[in-house]
Amino acid sequence: MSYIYVPLYETLSIKLIFKKIREYPEVLDYLPDEQDWGRLPRQFICNIAHTIIGKPFAQWVMEADNDRNQVVAAKQDCMIHMDPEIAKAFEASTAISSKSATLPRSQRAPSHTQHD
Repeated sequence: MSYIYVPLYETLSIKLIFKKIREYPEVLDYLPDEQDWGRLPRQFICNIAHTIIGKPFAQWVMEADNDRNQVVAAKQDCMIHMDPEIAKAFEASTAISSKSATLPRSQRAPSHTQHD
């Protein structure tokens, strides 16, 4: 079994998880009848889905998580605004943490820099 952490967000509700699972009928072979789905632990359902669906399920979770984080950051005014020239220099910089360097630019947290 493949394990995945799925945050408890509205955008990753059990209702939406089951909607996603229905796109992959092969997952249904590993779940009880739909009338009993409410009795299953959420984490079990997510692990089954991740085991069978794999990367597409993990990608869906990551996108929902990122979308939610963007909304929260904008809503709580957590975004950093910087001069375009500084932003360009920052993006070109090699003095960022190795974790951020491996993420696509769209997923990098612009407020985290490594200071020596």
